[in-house]
Amino acid sequence: MILAPRNNDVDGMNNKLLSMMSGEEQVFYSTDTVAWEAGADDETSDVNCG
Repeated sequence: MILAPRNNDVDGMNNKLLSMMSGEEQVFYSTDTVAWEAGADDETSDVNCG
């Protein structure tokens, strides 16, 4: 679903909605890469696959 054709339009909608909310603004960051840890991908992990 496309809410607006341009990022500037989306920024305006976001700002309007944020101004209507109470409380302190929080910023959450995300990433497109995975940081692998030793043992995180072991075959003996306790993941329920079935």
